[in-house]
Amino acid sequence: MSKILACTQCGYIGKTETAIKGNMGVEIVLWLLFIIPGLIYSVWRSSSRYQVCPKCKNQNMIPLDSPKAQKMVKEELPQEEIDKINKKQEEGKKEEIKIRKRVMIGLGIFLAFALLIVILSKLAY
Repeated sequence: MSKILACTQCGYIGKTETAIKGNMGVEIVLWLLFIIPGLIYSVWRSSSRYQVCPKCKNQNMIPLDSPKAQKMVKEELPQEEIDKINKKQEEGKKEEIKIRKRVMIGLGIFLAFALLIVILSKLAY
């Protein structure tokens, strides 16, 4: 889950976009002509993902709870927008807690089945 960030260049506040270095056309040509260079290029591209501002494509996004972002928010946004942002952050935290609970339940079920398999395999011998 992505956090709400602030752009230091244009002042955008919200979620980021994922950008990938390189060119898809070059990747396709390398795959069609040369398998090994295509594979290497694909691995490099997939490992070079980074987050950018959706408005200006700047990479310098900072957390909304940082002092610089708080200063930007207070200077540039009306109180209604600040309240909306705070509400989104609270909703994001609640969603993160729900996801963590689901993961823990899934992990518990997995471990219970693993333990059951071990016990049954011991009883079989």
